[in-house]
Amino acid sequence: MEAKRMVQDVEAEDHNLDVMEREAAEMLETSKMNLQETIKQCEEEIQMCACELFTLVDSVSKYKENMASAISEMKSNLTETAGAVSNAYKCSLPEQFGMVFDASH
Repeated sequence: MEAKRMVQDVEAEDHNLDVMEREAAEMLETSKMNLQETIKQCEEEIQMCACELFTLVDSVSKYKENMASAISEMKSNLTETAGAVSNAYKCSLPEQFGMVFDASH
């Protein structure tokens, strides 16, 4: 009787071990599938962020070009205005001072 009970205990433990192994294998498979899905989602998000980054860099580059052009135009206008102010000032001086300015340049 004792041997029969021991055999039954061993068989029960063997069965429990088989069940645990199956559950562990199922959990492992589920975890692998979840990992693959998470990796896929992360890669998609990375691609979206990369596209947004490239768009932003392109936008900043275009803005920089526009600002450089605007600054260049402002400098040109400033130079032109400074020349016009200088000429207007020279013309407002008496004739004798005008000759001094012309002789020095």
